Amino acid sequence: VVSPLRRTLQTALSAFEDHLGGSNTGNTGSSPLVFVCNSDIQETGEIPCDCGRPLSEVMEEFGQHQFIDFSHVQEDWHEKTGDNRDRGPLLQKRFNRFTKWVMDRPEKDVIVVAHHNIFLANVGVSFRNCEVREYKVNSEGEWRPVFPLVSTHDDQLTPEDKTHLGIYEGHVREKMKGWGLSAPARFR
Repeated sequence: VVSPLRRTLQTALSAFEDHLGGSNTGNTGSSPLVFVCNSDIQETGEIPCDCGRPLSEVMEEFGQHQFIDFSHVQEDWHEKTGDNRDRGPLLQKRFNRFTKWVMDRPEKDVIVVAHHNIFLANVGVSFRNCEVREYKVNSEGEWRPVFPLVSTHDDQLTPEDKTHLGIYEGHVREKMKGWGLSAPARFR
């Protein structure tokens, strides 16, 4: 499942290139993978680089890839109105809707390519760029970390985690506060 923003589509194409049967710019045919776009996991900000583009423009750029399913995306998905505004309760509402949608899907395992802030607001973890984390969604729709677990003390943090937190922890705490959401004790 991929956010329909250009950078997440590019990340998914690059990350799964070996599974798509060739170059991510050249393979337009069938693939054993299907990328399903879902706008509920779009970026949270309201600045132009976080807003995306109308579906018709996204389709112009990525529509040649037959393995990308845009059927769950509305033409105006990118407009930061209604549920798409950058507000804590709305981010949670969208993520809850997304979680229910994932739980109703037939696949047992789903890979999600989305954005730092959507994960921050909903699972309370500050992801590094292109970081892979495994979660299990329980029957109540709660996302529980499988690997890596969230640390309980600083000795469990890698040097990269410590660097990341040194740069971003103050910012993510302010972000959570601005959204009106409770910050977890630990972000990594």
